[in-house]
Amino acid sequence: MILADLSVISVLIHTTDPMGKFRAMAHHASDWNNSWTTPELCRDTCDSEGYSLAGLEMGRECWCGNSIYGEPVPVASKKCNTPCAGDEDQKCGGSRYMNLYARRGFNFTIGVPSKTPPPGIVEVACIK
Repeated sequence: MILADLSVISVLIHTTDPMGKFRAMAHHASDWNNSWTTPELCRDTCDSEGYSLAGLEMGRECWCGNSIYGEPVPVASKKCNTPCAGDEDQKCGGSRYMNLYARRGFNFTIGVPSKTPPPGIVEVACIK
């Protein structure tokens, strides 16, 4: 997978209920090495496992899926302020918030762009 094939979609709240019983994305990336976390590696891992969406949380966690659970709403991108473990110049979510990426062409959009994305990535929205 090439970085240009990614679209960053959002900042997404991690759980869908106040009790934290449900995750926004259900599948944790298989054999994930937390110390290498970057948006590119998470997206590649999810893509290789057959998923169109990849989410990064807490600087180290990679989540995959083809849909989002709950009802996301726009939030400020500053909620995802945790540096990625594999590249501290990039952000990989935050506490209960997730940077969400999608394969280019995957039909998933909501909200408006919140900031200028890195080169080769198109940001679609920022959601909670």
